Amino acid sequence: MRCVFLALSVVGVASSDAFGKKNLAAAQRDLELGEGKQWNTATPEEAQKLMDEEAALYAPKINCAFTPSSPIGFAATGKSQTECGELFGKSFTGISTHKGWKCDWAVAEGSGGKTVIAWCPFKYTLDSTGEVVSSTSMLKYEFDDEGLIVGYFQDFDTSKFANAAPSLSLPASSTTSFMPMLAVSAVLGSAAVVVGLVRVLQRKPESLLNGYEGLAA
Repeated sequence: MRCVFLALSVVGVASSDAFGKKNLAAAQRDLELGEGKQWNTATPEEAQKLMDEEAALYAPKINCAFTPSSPIGFAATGKSQTECGELFGKSFTGISTHKGWKCDWAVAEGSGGKTVIAWCPFKYTLDSTGEVVSSTSMLKYEFDDEGLIVGYFQDFDTSKFANAAPSLSLPASSTTSFMPMLAVSAVLGSAAVVVGLVRVLQRKPESLLNGYEGLAA
């Protein structure tokens, strides 16, 4: 009986790992689709194909949030991907993000492969002053049992934004950029480096996960 239990446990772990890898690939593809390189020369038909590809990654209704502790942040539930994109677009008014994402990725331990997190150093320019700001963004994707995205969350320090008070304090760093969702003509940096499940999570600020627990699928 013990051997049977151990065998079933191994199968369960392997299945969870495979599911996590599949969801990780989907999150990375979503980020890659948003970078915009393909859109520069796309015909209307090709652009529609790209939009359809990204839409296929998402459930009909999702939860989304951007730095809820910030005056320009938000937290929304039961929205379409397009509606979430519009909310992100409003929050990002007044800045121009830079291209070239180089993110660290991890499947959250204990999530059964349903939570994927990325830590992305990036830069953006304040449209009002021309100042270039370096920061680090946390992206969190939540998946359902079918492997569809049901939650999309982003968090970073918004204290440099016009009319925004300081929010979460993140370590400044160099490179890259972000603007979420194809629905608002997003320009996301492509990601590639997959890291150990615990290594990335252990070295990042736990406070970044605050405010999202109630939104997780």
